[in-house]
Amino acid sequence: MTEVAAQPAPAHFLDHTERWLERSVRPLASVGVLGMLIAAGVTVADVLMRWLAGTGVLGLNEIISMVFGVAIAACLPAGTAGGVHLKIDIFARWITGRLAAWLDVFGSLLLLIFFAMLTQRLFIFAQTLQAQVRTTVLLGWPMAPFMFVFVALLAITTVVQATIAINKIRQAAAYVEALGAKSYPVATAVAVVLAIIIVTLGAYALFDFAGMADWAHRCGCVHAHPHPPGR
Repeated sequence: MTEVAAQPAPAHFLDHTERWLERSVRPLASVGVLGMLIAAGVTVADVLMRWLAGTGVLGLNEIISMVFGVAIAACLPAGTAGGVHLKIDIFARWITGRLAAWLDVFGSLLLLIFFAMLTQRLFIFAQTLQAQVRTTVLLGWPMAPFMFVFVALLAITTVVQATIAINKIRQAAAYVEALGAKSYPVATAVAVVLAIIIVTLGAYALFDFAGMADWAHRCGCVHAHPHPPGR
């Protein structure tokens, strides 16, 4: 009797979506690197002009701030899809299994809230720049278009991170402990509860940023002045 080799489980739809997003956003990173090279070239040209002709590139700081900001934002989607964010895993030796999977979900959700909040606040700022017809001082470049491009790239990053977070939730929910592996049900439950509380606070800040900022300001004032000053 011939033995039939076990077939590997097919990849989940979300896994395919993650890989597709990673391939799709790579061209944006290439554009971002090109923008950085352009900014570096302008800087070199400024140095050479100051050395040879005694004058530099007009509005160099404005060029660098506009071009470099968009260039960096163009690299964020690819970096997010590739998982290049800083991760401190000091306790990785002790935090394993299902607990590690849910903590990974927690980190992904916090990063998602951060990107969503940043996109939202910068979109409001871009609308303000457009309403005020703000331009750079020396070159007179309109600032709103650059900021809207920046916001669009952040929105793409948010979509990528949302896909990653949803996939990590699926993986954590379907996680099966290996035979003989240590399990930490109490620590896992505590970590999940704390994660839900923190993520809920982050979501509240996303939908009511002004209220959260006012609450944080009042808490800061209370800690800075625990007792009212005497008359």
